[in-house]
Amino acid sequence: MSSAQEQRVFISYNSSDRVRARDLYNVLKGAGVNVWLDEAVLVPGTNWSSSITGVIARADTFLLLVGKAGPSPGQQTELRSALARASRDPKFRIVPVLLPGSHTRSLPFSFQNYQAVDLREVNDPTIQFYRLAATLARDPETGETLDDEQVGDRLQLSGDPRGALPYYERALSVAITRFGEAHPAVAGLRRKKGALLLDLGELPLAETEFQSALRTDEAAYGSDDPSVVASLNALATVYDRMGSYAEAEELYRRALFLSEKALGPGHREVATQLNSLGAIYFRQGKYAEAARLYQRALAIREKVLGPEDPEVAQSLNNLAELYRARGKYAEAEPPYQRALAIWEEVLGPEHPDVASSLNNLAALYDDQGKYAQAEPLYHRALAIRERVLGPDHPDVATSLNNLALLYKNQGKYAQAEPLYQRALGIDERALGPDNPGVATDLNNLAGLYGAQGKDAQAEPLFQRALAIRENVLGPEHPDVANSLNNLALLYHNQGKYVQAEPLYQRALAIRENVLGPEHRDVANSLNNLAGLYWDQGKYAQAEPLYQRALAIVEKALGPDHPGVATCLNNLAALYFNQGKYAQAEPLLQRALAIRERVLGPEHPDVATVLENYARLLREMKRVAAAGELEARAQAIRAAHAKNNPSK
Repeated sequence: MSSAQEQRVFISYNSSDRVRARDLYNVLKGAGVNVWLDEAVLVPGTNWSSSITGVIARADTFLLLVGKAGPSPGQQTELRSALARASRDPKFRIVPVLLPGSHTRSLPFSFQNYQAVDLREVNDPTIQFYRLAATLARDPETGETLDDEQVGDRLQLSGDPRGALPYYERALSVAITRFGEAHPAVAGLRRKKGALLLDLGELPLAETEFQSALRTDEAAYGSDDPSVVASLNALATVYDRMGSYAEAEELYRRALFLSEKALGPGHREVATQLNSLGAIYFRQGKYAEAARLYQRALAIREKVLGPEDPEVAQSLNNLAELYRARGKYAEAEPPYQRALAIWEEVLGPEHPDVASSLNNLAALYDDQGKYAQAEPLYHRALAIRERVLGPDHPDVATSLNNLALLYKNQGKYAQAEPLYQRALGIDERALGPDNPGVATDLNNLAGLYGAQGKDAQAEPLFQRALAIRENVLGPEHPDVANSLNNLALLYHNQGKYVQAEPLYQRALAIRENVLGPEHRDVANSLNNLAGLYWDQGKYAQAEPLYQRALAIVEKALGPDHPGVATCLNNLAALYFNQGKYAQAEPLLQRALAIRERVLGPEHPDVATVLENYARLLREMKRVAAAGELEARAQAIRAAHAKNNPSK
């Protein structure tokens, strides 16, 4: 058998399809396939006929690209050589590739019995070329053709879950035929298929696969055997994505118990389970419980793996995310930086995990209004992902969204829009038009239009995002509440209060039911609904909502979180509008103190409170004090505009 390095793929094409042939050649070559294309190999003066015949005689695969014009007369030598080789060697593969605009009748009769790759309905054949590259790759050690499971693995890692799915389905079918349903190999393939369905937003189908995998593992090993942990984790993941946190928590707890029982409390796998359970607490706003588990996981990993291991970096990142969510930015920065340093040292500066770490640190700076520090990190993360994963990977879309949000936060709408649009295009192609990730992209782009007052462009995007989430995630999912809130806010800003109110109320009900009455997102809904009543002069209805929101945020995030300052500012504004100046002033003073302490004295949000407080002081006839605050706010705004110029 020839080695992997000797495998050859021959591309035959009509000169009218030269551009597609070059694209395919570059994709295959980049994937490590030993591919032959005449214009890339032949030099002037070469006897092309004898050269081509010799190459086909040594090739393993013959790719016949069929475009609108079909094969040309000049390709006949290649076609005859390929058919002759196939008649002698049953392992020689002939693969017709039907390009957009082609017809099956354009395929020579002798080639019509070979299974073709049909790209006629594909908007971007480059994506299909990557899929084709995965099927042509060989095992680097044995040189053997990859089986369906291995091809699926490659496509999944390349960010192409839609392309991977049929390979896993075929591998699963073969395994069931060979071993029967109740076999661990079948459970493993069901987990892989379920993970793809999860990526594609097919949550009920993913749930079914994971449930089947768990039943198979329990039948094979017993329900209390640690071998069922992988399926427990997989099923917990889909419940987490569905927003069914109680179900996810129960499964993660069971997985943690089995891992500790089998491996001991200080094992690295126990740390993994602690992180998973901690993440569920984090999403429910149970920060104290999450912190306890994250810290224990970090301690285990540092002891077992050493302080510079990538798993230690992951634990550091989790803790930093927790601090960031609670507004403890000074505490979040060191673990983010240490995690980044570990990943760069161990994995190299161009690894995708380094890009993720850069994104997280940049988001921390973005939250604090440190845009000049955030932007180069976002740019570097995007560059890494484009180089390593390719320009159409979903992680590239994530980086584009992050960078666009940075520009939006600075009012650089013209720079943000093409990034949001490109991210949407990537996710629609990679994940499908009805994926929850696409709904997120639509929300982002709609929010940008809304910020510019382009309501006619924003509304259909918000509505489409809501429809996707309701259809895929169910009507009671927290992401549905987010979409309802966004659409309600659009109507609110347009003065369409009657349309906005039921959406705000439904979002609040979902959040209270799914997340619990003390979650920070409930406070967000209360603030929004209170603002709607305030704008209608319904102060008596607004006040208790603002007060409840303040109490929730203080309890959930602590008394010095920036979110507390926002609640204080809102309640103070309500009192101001009613002429209750004595009640408003201490709230503004406290809001100002929080923002100065947490965000720094030059942050734009500090200027907002200064302006509000100055307005209050003027109404209270304290003109000199008001002037001082106004001057300071103007200086902050001017410095911010100078450091973040619009383009």
